[in-house]
Amino acid sequence: VWATTNLSAKSNFPFSPQTFDLVIIDEASQSDLPSALPLLYRGGRIVIVGDSMQLRHVATIFPRSESATSLKYGVSPSKYSYSQFSLFDIANRSVQPNPSSILLNEHYRSDPQIFGFSKEEFYSEEMKIYTDIFRFSLPSDYMRDGTGVFWIDTPGRAQHPSGGSAYNDAELRVV
Repeated sequence: VWATTNLSAKSNFPFSPQTFDLVIIDEASQSDLPSALPLLYRGGRIVIVGDSMQLRHVATIFPRSESATSLKYGVSPSKYSYSQFSLFDIANRSVQPNPSSILLNEHYRSDPQIFGFSKEEFYSEEMKIYTDIFRFSLPSDYMRDGTGVFWIDTPGRAQHPSGGSAYNDAELRVV
């Protein structure tokens, strides 16, 4: 069993067909088809898992450039638009009219006040929220006011190591 990302597969595995018996791509709504193709090529069988209601991948190509490139290479932008369709969209469409989709309707990760919006707006109230907010280890004075977004003033200084990202030790300790 290997776990990797679409982008790191190229440096970790040979580029040969059916390197893996089974490739499972989770969170496929956040993946685009071009970056998934190398993994799909390496798989004997493919399972695509995702949620059409989740955020899509970030496409930075301009529509005019995408359209011109699609026409140049004979790719249908109405079916395979990089900016409009996620890997999940394309996979889901390919199995129509018999999609073998299952709604995983139990949610355990987000604050009920936050996920409640998605439950109502996108899932027709079909989701059940079972998140235990007490496992988040928030300070007790924040818990009495309910959960949500809070400002915790944390004095500290940003460190800027050469060749690395900036960080603040004091903030890291609080987080």
